[in-house]
Amino acid sequence: MNMVETKKLVLTFKNSLGKTTSLTLAKFKEPVDPAKVEAAMVVIAQSQIFITKEGHRKYATPVSARIVTANTDEIVDLIAG
Repeated sequence: MNMVETKKLVLTFKNSLGKTTSLTLAKFKEPVDPAKVEAAMVVIAQSQIFITKEGHRKYATPVSARIVTANTDEIVDLIAG
């Protein structure tokens, strides 16, 4: 077996309807600078470029950011042969 560790940066926002929504990034620079992440989230919220087809802002208010780490045990890789 082969264990693979993956990390994702999960940015959590409230949308313009007040519901929680997340933006997940699979690639990000480590170590993460909390001030830069917060600033980026503010820019995302203020840009208003992520709009639903109903016209609601998908990422209206920054809430939190976290790194999620997952460990996966690969049992068989059939493609690699």
